[in-house]
Amino acid sequence: MRRFFPFLLILVLASSCSRPIDRFNIRRGVNIAHWLSQSNVRGERRTAYFVEDDVKRISEWGFDHVRIPIDEEQMFSTDGTKDPEAFRLLHEALDLCMKYDLRAVVDLHILRSHYFNAEVKPLFTERAAQEAFYECWRKISGELREYPTDMVAYELMNEPVADDPEDWNKIVKECHAAIRELCLVLI
Repeated sequence: MRRFFPFLLILVLASSCSRPIDRFNIRRGVNIAHWLSQSNVRGERRTAYFVEDDVKRISEWGFDHVRIPIDEEQMFSTDGTKDPEAFRLLHEALDLCMKYDLRAVVDLHILRSHYFNAEVKPLFTERAAQEAFYECWRKISGELREYPTDMVAYELMNEPVADDPEDWNKIVKECHAAIRELCLVLI
């Protein structure tokens, strides 16, 4: 237990902060892959990839949540500027999830400083990479703070692979603190 944070604990602790924490109950979900993650598609094709009919169908099939992977390079330029189209699409997807009573897990899937099977992972060795990670989450959390905590949760990173698991635990702790600090500023 000490070496790894339980998945749902991370989701609840890191969920949006504008409202009191409610239960984020999920049982059966589907991953919305290769849309805002692991794709070079942009513009109209990306906009048409995940639409209201898809969300409605997922709900009708009995799923209670979707996992929306997002990549740093899709959401932010190399200087950290938010990509307006990507964030618009994310907001539209979350609004549709709310409309069809689906919860959503927003998963920061691939970072510029960490890919799970890369040999070198600056996230675990360079303070600047860690600060960039925290800043990504400050910006994402700032964007998503208006969504209820029982509807939207965060998966801080997909498949973190550190040589020492305690390194990831330290980063989770600091990232959580950065997100919560934003919450205190917003209240």
